[in-house]
Amino acid sequence: MAESIKLKALPYLFFNRNCEAAFKKYKGIFGGEFSMCMRYGEIPEGQSCPAGSLQTIPEKDLQKIMHISLPIGEKTQLMGCDAVGGIASRAKLGENVAIHVTQPTPEDADRVFASLAEGGHVELPMRNCFWESYFGIVIDEFGVKWMVGTSPKGVDKPNCPYSVREAKVELYLLTPGNCKAAFALYRSVFGGSFKYEMLFKDVPDGGCLSGKPIPEHEKELVMHVSLPIGEDTLLMGTDTSSHMFKAGPPGEYCSIHIGVPCKEEADRMFEALSDGGQIIMAMQPVFWGVYFGMVQDKFGFHWMIDAPSDTK
Repeated sequence: MAESIKLKALPYLFFNRNCEAAFKKYKGIFGGEFSMCMRYGEIPEGQSCPAGSLQTIPEKDLQKIMHISLPIGEKTQLMGCDAVGGIASRAKLGENVAIHVTQPTPEDADRVFASLAEGGHVELPMRNCFWESYFGIVIDEFGVKWMVGTSPKGVDKPNCPYSVREAKVELYLLTPGNCKAAFALYRSVFGGSFKYEMLFKDVPDGGCLSGKPIPEHEKELVMHVSLPIGEDTLLMGTDTSSHMFKAGPPGEYCSIHIGVPCKEEADRMFEALSDGGQIIMAMQPVFWGVYFGMVQDKFGFHWMIDAPSDTK
């Protein structure tokens, strides 16, 4: 297996032709500069991407975003594209988030891809791509979409402002009762040990987000689990339940988690993301020791924001 320090897991967002507007908003919230921004019209002649080629992508979409990445903190990035051509269906709300995993070698990428594909569905077989990455897309047996690849050559180091240089972007999966099985698979794929694991039966009295008693049949479900993937990122998850989250279809299982160093920064980001969107849970102290809130932005994406509870 590859050394875990070289692995990365990052969120990838698919938009209904409004990727540029969304990322301009996110840039205004998190600061920094785009580390890459490429339009479909810039695809090299004779090459293709998951959406298609210069010959197959509609002319009206050639100015749409083929790939964009925004550093959040020093070691993580938020990435996305406009879902057009061959990937147009992914713009549908609930099917527009994937987990991007970077591997150090093609051999490692093939191993991870094959493991995730067992019992799942291959959308794009692993192949060499014009952006100098070995790349493929697969949906695992739990309905989670993964983009597996190797690091492109010559990628600039992220550039971010001091105010958010300690921020992190991480993946949070909302599973419909099969979190244990899903994370057992992911642990076998990526290795390592769970950093934290808690069942609903272990939640302190009155600590549940809904404030309601936990039904007996849900006490063995996973309240929270986190698995390090590489040195810089965590894959986290929880089972949806009758008192906490509603289980949506596969693809609505993914939320973007942002950890920031102070409450003031968390409040600023939360307020900006909720503008035109919907607050799911207002920012507040929670029993696991952080200041926490949940929001759906106006583009339909779910965010979890937290900061240490002992900061201002």
